[in-house]
This record gives sequence, C-alpha cells and structure tokens, in this order.
Amino acid sequence: MTAFGPGPASPDGRIVFTSMRDGNLDLYVSDADGGNGRQLTVRPGYDGGPFFSWDGRQIVGRGWHPTDATELAEYRTLLGQDLVRPSRPRSS
Repeated sequence: MTAFGPGPASPDGRIVFTSMRDGNLDLYVSDADGGNGRQLTVRPGYDGGPFFSWDGRQIVGRGWHPTDATELAEYRTLLGQDLVRPSRPRSS
C-alpha cells in the first residue's frame, strides 16, 4: 500500500498552495494562518496540485514549464486571460 500525504496541510499545521501573487502560477508554503509564507517555485510555467508527504517532510506537485520562446509567449497570453492550456505529459 502506498501512503499518500495528508493533502495541502502538513502534520505540523503548515499549508502548501498555488498562487499567482507574483504573476506566475507558483507553489508556496506558509503557516496555517498565512504567516511565514515562502515561495517554493520560480520558473515561468504552471506549478500546482501540491500536497505534503505523509510525514510532512516533502512536498509533491506537478508542473509544466515552457521549453521555448513560442511556448512562453503562449503561456503568458493565456495566463493573462486567467487560462492555462492542458498539456500532454512529457518524458524527462
């Protein structure tokens, strides 16, 4: 059986979430009351769906990041309209 995390809240009460507060879809972690917030991702592109590991020591999320200028321009145009294009998984 695989143990998945408790979701966006860790056992010690921290929360992890996606925000556009800096103009991009990035991951952040903070105390449950919103204090002590810290940005975790900074690359242009989508970072979202975060949750904590079962013990709260790791954060898992998903992401998509433009690989060229055309993709970056399209991403920024859609983001300006509060949209994100679904993408196909890429192998790494």
